[in-house]
Amino acid sequence: MRTCFSDASCYQVSDPAPWMMDRVRKTTDITRLFDVVTMLMRGLLDYDRVMVYRFADDWSGKVVSEARALSLESFLGQHFPSADIPAQARELYRRSPIRMIGDVGYTPVPMVETEGLSALDMSLGQLRSVSPIHCEYLTNMGVRASMSISIVIDGALWGMIACHHYSPRILPIAERAVVQMFSEFFALQIIVILKTTRLQVAERTHGLIESVLRNAASVSDMPAYLRGQISRLAPLIQSDGIAIWIDNEWTGHGISAPKDVQDQFVELALKKAGTQIWQSDHLVEDHPWIAAHTAHVAGVLIIPISPQPQNYVFLFRREIVQTINWGGDPQKTYEHGPHGPRLTPRQSFAIWKEQVHERCLPWSSFDIEAAAQLRSALIEVMGVYHQQQLSERADADLRQRMLNEELNHRVKNILAVVQSLIGRLWIGTGRSRTMSRSCAGG
Repeated sequence: MRTCFSDASCYQVSDPAPWMMDRVRKTTDITRLFDVVTMLMRGLLDYDRVMVYRFADDWSGKVVSEARALSLESFLGQHFPSADIPAQARELYRRSPIRMIGDVGYTPVPMVETEGLSALDMSLGQLRSVSPIHCEYLTNMGVRASMSISIVIDGALWGMIACHHYSPRILPIAERAVVQMFSEFFALQIIVILKTTRLQVAERTHGLIESVLRNAASVSDMPAYLRGQISRLAPLIQSDGIAIWIDNEWTGHGISAPKDVQDQFVELALKKAGTQIWQSDHLVEDHPWIAAHTAHVAGVLIIPISPQPQNYVFLFRREIVQTINWGGDPQKTYEHGPHGPRLTPRQSFAIWKEQVHERCLPWSSFDIEAAAQLRSALIEVMGVYHQQQLSERADADLRQRMLNEELNHRVKNILAVVQSLIGRLWIGTGRSRTMSRSCAGG
């Protein structure tokens, strides 16, 4: 098989799959991995454009890597709205690893069904027809043939390798089998990189927490100790400021919440977080009281640090104004027909720019995991501290009771002695009076 790459070099490779997988296995940087995969896939399949398309949490997508013919405009870095790949299509992509369209101008062939049989499920069929709306979408882009290879991680659709060709193109079944095997190996390498990164973050987080809390066992005033260590906790998670609310006292470091909204943040923590981690990268959306301060505090990560909802660590991120390049106007458009409203594919894919305000850098899964480690460590430390406080209080109460009992015993003894002396004094006084009377009578 003759394999060509974007740098115009070509090689004779009898079985490219092992060599391609070795290249992927040796790539440990995820951004570089995307570039390697698009280069390898375009070299193997000779499509005009090969892209790695990654889904966001809201199911919008972004082209994170691209290998293309030099005559084509670039889609790299462009965002596409979730409506471009609706939920039912995403479910098909998740279930079926490869979907190929050899020519968007094909004429569908109807299925002939025998009466009395249930409808045939063609979801996983290689020859299954696709939505005419999708064909319109590709036609509007100028694409004549396409292939989508699903990237499924932990059972969820993570992204796709999208191949576009500007003339009809049908990929043989043998090459499709190689592509499917390669895409599964690609997904495994993504998992390896993510888990390696997660382990590195966990080790760094553990080391930082251990260094901060190394002397905590001998501390007699834990709230004061944590207030003094607040600046050392700041590097734990990327942020612009950190604050701690403990024993009804607010201590901040860096860009913290202004005084006039600190009470609202405490109330927010009690209502939204409670005893669980809570985060937002767009606070003003549901909390207008922060509107005047979004330039400095656009998002927050709240970490409970005690078993009961009363003590918290706050991490703040400032506003980052972003310009997002959409592949055309992301707004849905509809037209009305005999069956009601119908979603119409966009006619134009010219760059449509959107400026995003009042948002911070999103909190990543690694940020949340680091926060969970900090939460566990501080809850344990605070638990031990409170237990010591309770133990010391119980010991103090016991000593006080013992002292009270000793004092009561001694007071009783003193009273008994006093009563005895008084009794003797009265007896002595009585005798003296009796003797005096006797002498007077004589």
